[in-house]
Amino acid sequence: MATERAISRLTSETAHFSRRDMVRFVAEECQGRGVGAYEIRAAADQHLDKSSDIVRLGAASGEARFTTARMFELEASLLADCETLSSRESHQVSADTLVRILSKHGSLSEEQMQAVWHITHQTGAVSVVSGMPGSGKTVMLKAASDAWKVDDYRVIGAAIAAKAAAQLEAGSGIESSSIARLLYRLE
Repeated sequence: MATERAISRLTSETAHFSRRDMVRFVAEECQGRGVGAYEIRAAADQHLDKSSDIVRLGAASGEARFTTARMFELEASLLADCETLSSRESHQVSADTLVRILSKHGSLSEEQMQAVWHITHQTGAVSVVSGMPGSGKTVMLKAASDAWKVDDYRVIGAAIAAKAAAQLEAGSGIESSSIARLLYRLE
């Protein structure tokens, strides 16, 4: 069915989506099949409103956001794993390495330098940095990656969605893929 194919494509590109995204992807799945705009919108709306697989996330910028139960469970599982790993000591670089690397990345803001210090030196096996789009997270990750590499760690990036992984790689220079692809390669 077009709605299931649309959902599959949506969640392969992003972790959450809007009603408008859903209508667009259903329309793309229905191209050349003689399905009208009214039927497309009705099918998308019905799937979002009635499917037990759809999770309502709330609104962002005044627009309702959705995900699938599978994606929601995956993210919840990842967060639980991160919580467990955050207490383990590993992947820390030496203070000397960090000072050297930060001096080479002189354009970093004070906040970005603190974030690099946080994820490479202060915490356990998993560290979390969050920020608004455009706040310089990928630039900060480039400096962190350089520090890990100097101390002989292999740096691999991963994101839930392939599109986000491509943006991570382009902005930071860290080889990146979707989490699903990374798990497949590891297996």
